[in-house]
Amino acid sequence: MRSNALWVSAALFVTFWLTALSAAAGIFDDPVNLQVLPEDISADQLRATMIGFTKATGLRCSGCHVGEEGRPLAEFDFASDEKARKKTTRAMLRMVQSINADHLAGLDLDSRVTCVTCHRGVSSPKLTRDLLAEIAEQSGFEAMQTRYRKLRAEYFGTHSHDFSEQMLLGVATSLSGENLALAQQVVELNLEFFPQSFKSNFMMGRLLQASAQADRARNYYERALEIHRDPRVLEALNTMIADD
Repeated sequence: MRSNALWVSAALFVTFWLTALSAAAGIFDDPVNLQVLPEDISADQLRATMIGFTKATGLRCSGCHVGEEGRPLAEFDFASDEKARKKTTRAMLRMVQSINADHLAGLDLDSRVTCVTCHRGVSSPKLTRDLLAEIAEQSGFEAMQTRYRKLRAEYFGTHSHDFSEQMLLGVATSLSGENLALAQQVVELNLEFFPQSFKSNFMMGRLLQASAQADRARNYYERALEIHRDPRVLEALNTMIADD
């Protein structure tokens, strides 16, 4: 029954979307103030391009164009350059065109750059690791953890954000030089999702050892050894025993 309901919902959504596009079809005729896209672009090509932008960046029409979200597109002022993001978009389009025409064209590669290459379905192309590290440095662990859980709930299973084990370890590594305690919290969060991770247990051991918490470090090293008998763990344990 649930499967049928999902199909019905999907069909209704597609019907609504097609109806909305049909009703707004006129907005793609005779476009004004095109500065990067070809002036002779057809209505169908322009429509497909705009839809492609929304899918690539996660933005709606109101992200770049003057108009109120939820209002008919016929009420939008698409010719206006009032919004700064529209100017940024033009610069990004020129960059993409240059990369494809000037840098990739001469290479033996069966690929080209598009908006989604960097944006991955979200408005900011910042890497997940860099985004979380910045939040942790500026606002602390709780703010970073809250953002991570929110992103994971919304984007897990998509290509928009990286939720691999290595990502949070990268965040912890970038923080460890200045704040060992904060780096430990990040690895602890990673262990919540990857409890059988050798890398996370071993890194926690190293961070705790560096902060003079030998007993706790030994526990994590022993867990790491249970997962994988890596010589680095044995060396760390031997060093701790020698220091005792």
